[in-house]
Amino acid sequence: MHTPAPTIDRPLLSVCMIVKNEELNLGRALASLAGLDAELVVVDTGSTDRTVEIALEHGARVVSFAWVDDFSAARNFAFAHARAAWMLVLDADEAVTPAFIDGVAEVLEKSNAGGVRIPVRCVDDAGRLQQRVSSTRIVRNGHGYAYENRIHEDVEGSILRAGGTLEDAELPIVHRGYTAAENQRKGRFERNLRLTMAAHEASPADPRHWHYLGLELAIAGDYGRAAIWFERVVTRSPEHVLAGWSASQLAAIRVAERAFGAAWDAAKFGTGVKLGRVPSLFLLGDLAVRDGDPETALGCVEQLEKLPSRVEGDVARRVEATLVLRANALAELGSARQAYDLLVRAVRRFPADAAIADALVKVAERIHPGPRAWAIAAKDTDGAPSVLAATIGGLVRVRAWSAAAAIGDRHGLRNEHYSYALARLGRIVEAREVLTSFGDSAAVHRFLVGLERRDEKLVADALFFLPERAAVVAECLFGERPAPRELAWLLMDWLQIALSHRADAVVEDLVRSLPGRPSERAALHALHVYEAGEPMSALRIALDCATEPEGAEVIGLVAFERGDFDAAAKLLLQRVRAGDASVRVLRRTKEALSKIGAKALAGEVLAEARASRPHARAFREAVARVDKHRARLPYATP
Repeated sequence: MHTPAPTIDRPLLSVCMIVKNEELNLGRALASLAGLDAELVVVDTGSTDRTVEIALEHGARVVSFAWVDDFSAARNFAFAHARAAWMLVLDADEAVTPAFIDGVAEVLEKSNAGGVRIPVRCVDDAGRLQQRVSSTRIVRNGHGYAYENRIHEDVEGSILRAGGTLEDAELPIVHRGYTAAENQRKGRFERNLRLTMAAHEASPADPRHWHYLGLELAIAGDYGRAAIWFERVVTRSPEHVLAGWSASQLAAIRVAERAFGAAWDAAKFGTGVKLGRVPSLFLLGDLAVRDGDPETALGCVEQLEKLPSRVEGDVARRVEATLVLRANALAELGSARQAYDLLVRAVRRFPADAAIADALVKVAERIHPGPRAWAIAAKDTDGAPSVLAATIGGLVRVRAWSAAAAIGDRHGLRNEHYSYALARLGRIVEAREVLTSFGDSAAVHRFLVGLERRDEKLVADALFFLPERAAVVAECLFGERPAPRELAWLLMDWLQIALSHRADAVVEDLVRSLPGRPSERAALHALHVYEAGEPMSALRIALDCATEPEGAEVIGLVAFERGDFDAAAKLLLQRVRAGDASVRVLRRTKEALSKIGAKALAGEVLAEARASRPHARAFREAVARVDKHRARLPYATP
């Protein structure tokens, strides 16, 4: 593909930006371009602040464009004013990296492609990596390539239809725009939903618009309506390029709603599609561990480990998260020692990774009693600060507030566990400062600490960073009334976090606001407490709601662990017959029934497992044995 070589009058690269009221961000973006010999084209769509002045100060050529509710139109207008051989699309809340500046000239001078995909590192307001995606941001000039779609615009289709090709290059840029403050300042949700709905109305059969409607609604916390759109993509257009991404989003929603069977189905679909495969593998793996099927989780790990280092739709920390998933699966499988050794090596490889350290401490607690587990984990990792910080979490889980705070004080360690310990000791100002330092990512912890302390200002400050619908749930909590059923997922998410930090008073508030009958709320409470690692406390709650499926599940699982197989069989079978039982419950029910000689009922459970968890590896051998036995019978039927 021929493009005239750059000259003094025709530079190699034009940086094309569209902006409006970006005085808070634009200077940082333009400063990152220092040292890059590039033309700067800034298209202003109606700024009323210092945006234009800042652009001119940095040597940009500023052109005005009347905004017409169409991002592609604005980007193509910028392209029309670019004079260079190549065009880089950059937003005001982004910045190029030194690696980009060092490598871009060599890449572009050798390239024959029509467009270049580069890594976009999405970070939060504190600069922590949240996601890594690839995006075609560098486009060859002079060939008529243009953006399409008024929102969630894309240039790849135009390049490919014209016979051009795409290539990948390691020229990273950083995106920091999706913070609560920026979203609110720009009215991003209302704008994006309005434009996406307009695009859908103009082309109602386009699955792309279905997907993005789901995405905008999910970001706003409207999971009910979001799921409808994602499901439409997966069921009506399973071959669409965005179907895998829709499936991963749908699976995450179903997990939040505790509709685990539906979550299995969506995640399994996503694992077989290019875009969305990586998050779906993690979702399916984590779900399988939670569901009691470590065999399936290890299968997900094997697939993740075979993926190339760069893959479309990748996630941040893929290597580290894969190590944690393998360790959790091994621990669930009964190989806690093997999991522990794996995590010790992982800490040495990634000494600052909090998730790896937290997993190590929790696995150590499976092997050794509390204080000994923490001491051994610290010793085996040479006192890694991340492991000491994770030990604070262990102390919080046993309600040793003073000891948890002492470790944080002594070693200068700051995490959410430390903030909860401080709050319990009355050091609320320090707790608030710690959580504030983590920015948007700690908003839910600020909310829960504020709720625990009945600090309405802290709650209000935290709500600014949470999904808009969180305010509705907060009003229900303070008004001591049930929340709308469609927002139960949010309450259960907070309940899980509160339980993991032993925020007992908050847990009571959250349970009170769950929708449903008192016995339903109590049963869900019992199951959450059991999952948080406190089976005896869960049992005391469950005994008052044994007729509810979740109450029967808790009592039955505790009975199984104590060797009371008669009681376990009766109660767990009750749970299985209620539907959507976990692999763990199905397994324990079958084992208990087998131990008391109820082989026919054990067969019923195996049939239910085949129907409700068809993707679970846990039952594969048992089902195969039954099928082989049936095939030998002279009267066998399909």
